[in-house]
Amino acid sequence: MYGSDRRLRRWLEEQDIPHMLAVKSNERLWAWTEEGPRQVRVDRLASRVE
Repeated sequence: MYGSDRRLRRWLEEQDIPHMLAVKSNERLWAWTEEGPRQVRVDRLASRVE
């Protein structure tokens, strides 16, 4: 799964290349939370989407 390759994700972000990659539900991504930027599990982020 390409989404599990953090180096690839970071490179795409650094190049400002829009992308969408599948990641495992237990993968942690940086997200803005009430406490500021933190790493949050993908399944917890997905549960917030309406």
